[in-house]
Order: sequence, then C-alpha cells, then structure tokens
Amino acid sequence: MAVNMALCLALSFAACLLLPSYAVVLPSAHGMLKTPKDIHSHIGDLRQKILSQKMAHFANTLDKNIPTEELGKLYAQRIVGTFVTACESYDCLVVNTGGTIPCSALGVERIDSGQNVLTDVTFYVRDYNCRPNSTDVLAKIVLHSHIEFAGNNNKFPGAFNIYYEPRTSSFSFNYQSNTAGLIPGLNQYCPCKGRWASGVNRTINPGDCNASMVTRDSDVYELCSLVVGKTVYITAQWVGGTFQAYYQNEGAFTSVEGWQQPLNRSLINYRLPESGVTNRTYCNFNNYDQCIPPIKVAAKACTSCFGLECEACIWQEYPASLNKEEEYSNCCPCLYWYADEYNVPFLKVNC
Repeated sequence: MAVNMALCLALSFAACLLLPSYAVVLPSAHGMLKTPKDIHSHIGDLRQKILSQKMAHFANTLDKNIPTEELGKLYAQRIVGTFVTACESYDCLVVNTGGTIPCSALGVERIDSGQNVLTDVTFYVRDYNCRPNSTDVLAKIVLHSHIEFAGNNNKFPGAFNIYYEPRTSSFSFNYQSNTAGLIPGLNQYCPCKGRWASGVNRTINPGDCNASMVTRDSDVYELCSLVVGKTVYITAQWVGGTFQAYYQNEGAFTSVEGWQQPLNRSLINYRLPESGVTNRTYCNFNNYDQCIPPIKVAAKACTSCFGLECEACIWQEYPASLNKEEEYSNCCPCLYWYADEYNVPFLKVNC
C-alpha cells in the first residue's frame, strides 16, 4: 500500500507495542526530513552522460493535449519509482518509570512499471533519526501488493483515486509480551493458520487468513486488516505538479471511506531521484571528492539495514553539501564502486 498509509496504520497500533522496558506513546516532532529540493544539473564530464540516461530512464513526459478527464489517470500512472516518508520520530514511555526513550519510524515503497508494489515500514527504538546502526528494531512490516488506478476523485479537484490489493506480506514484532497487548490481539482476530509470538517473523500468503474474524471494535482492527490482505483505498495528489512528491489521505479499507477522506498535506511521499547510472567506471575525478564523504556517512549509519529500508536510510543520511537530489543521482556510480571495493552490498540501491 502507499507508504504513508502503511506508516499511519502502523503508528495507529503503536500504542499496543509493549516491551519489557518500552511502551510507545504519540509521535512528537523530532528530526523530520525537509522536502527535497528540485533536481539541479550535474557536474563535470559526467553531466551529459548521466543526464541523457536520466532522461531515458524517465522518458514518460506529459502530453498537454490529453483530455482533462484523462489527466487524473495519467498523473496516477506516474507513480513509479521509490518513494520515502520523512523519518517519523516520537517518544517511547519506559514502563514502570514514567521516563521516555527515543523512537522513530520510517516508510519506503517501490512501485514498478507493472504496478507491483513493495512497501517497507520499520520502527526503531533508542533513536529519533531512523538510523539502523544505533537502534533496535521494534517492528518490521513488509507488504507486497498490486496498485490500480480508479481515475479522478470527483470530490477533490486534481486528486486521483488508488486502490492496493495486498498479496504476500511479512510481519515481526520484537520485545513483546505474549500474554498481554498486541500479540494476544493478533492471535484472536487474525491468527492466519498460525500463532503470533514476540521476536518471530511471519510470512502471510493469500488464503492464510479469515478476514471475517477482523472486527472494527477490536484494538488491532487496522493492523489485522493489513495482515489478512484487505484492499486499501487512497486518494492522492501530486505536490505542485512536479511528479516528485505526492500527498494523500489516511486511506481506509472501503472505497466509501477511503475516497471521501480529505487529503492530508502532511502525509507526503518523496520520490527518490534515479539517474539509472550504476556503472562504477563513472566514479572518477569529477565526482569522487564530492561523493565519497557522504557515502561513508551512509555506509556507517545504515549498517544492518535490510531491503528498501537501505534506500531510505542512504537518502536521509546524505549530508547534502550541494543538495540531496544532485548527490543521490550524481553519486550513484560511486555508491556502486564503494560497495564493491569495501564489500558493502546494501549500497547498491536504485539510484
């Protein structure tokens, strides 16, 4: 599902996360990412090489002659690539002490040209900034789904309707009580041919669950709805017509609710820039000095990341001496060079 929707639903059950020493409370406003800047031109001899491949990589340009009624569908079909949310930070209450400890959550999603979607949401504890190397993983949600576009939203001009059909998914919840809180709720309302337990990753396939067991009055309604694979309905709209970020509503598990909710302009999904230039030979005197320092920072901070989480981590850890988007695109060959030279395979991302 759309990454912000997954993050919102995940945060909605965060109050149920009970650990031996932590219990999550409402999010606060620590360490939020800024909106990425516009893409700037590339430097040195690499500029034309990267730019030409970049344009080929994103050759889907807007035809100004397309009838108005088709624009919503066109806009929706441009949701292809990797999208990240800002790092959502909040405080975890330390049980029986009244004190708090830093926590954070990060969502990232990749949508391919076949409308297949991979969503990754990770919850961290002991850090406000979503850094895998300095945290423990509180929970991890990975969703595989298929996206469909349902045309313009008649209630909100310029917005379009989307629905996601979940397929295979995986969930893990760590440091939980198996007798109180989240785990018993999952076992009661969405056992899905098995038993939930703290620290155990479960993969859920189509047909494993009985959706009729999920009732709206349960404390785990949203989470169990994700688990059993209910269709998710969302309304979205591009920010400023740039096709580099879009905002959305919270979404719901029925079209009546999901396509009637107003857009929430704080729920923004940022598209990561992709030059498509991964040839390590393009890492040379033109970009080495600029790129290697931020790559070293990312390589250290993102140690222990997994899958799409690595793409979001690398992006947010770039110090942006020029701007994040130029570095992420221009430094792509150096990411691959560094990954090979120093055996850091998670640096080989879709950049």
